[in-house]
Amino acid sequence: PAEAAVHAGAAAIVPSPAGNAGVPTHTDVWLLRQVLRREWRFGGAVLAHPGAVDALDTTYRIASGPDQAVALALEAGVDVVGAGSRVDHLVALVQSGAVAPWLVDDAVAAVLSLKFRPG
Repeated sequence: PAEAAVHAGAAAIVPSPAGNAGVPTHTDVWLLRQVLRREWRFGGAVLAHPGAVDALDTTYRIASGPDQAVALALEAGVDVVGAGSRVDHLVALVQSGAVAPWLVDDAVAAVLSLKFRPG
């Protein structure tokens, strides 16, 4: 069904907060970058499921804190990681090298594409 939605022109995707083979979907580079972006040629925005990025720290415990949770989600291909104070730290994460600038560029491009799509 997800592939059919992409091929039908879906503008945004919200990954399930569940894991895929033990990998939290919001950190699954293979699923979000390889399958969704490359194989299915999805050009829209990937929006975080509410609470899913926080869960990388609080539930899955694969992030050392909220900032690393944001970094992991961006690296995997999530374009909108949520709102709040953690996103405010994005500039510092880029400046420290924790997040590559191209990841932010890609995310911004996806969001702008989503906003311009309706006209």
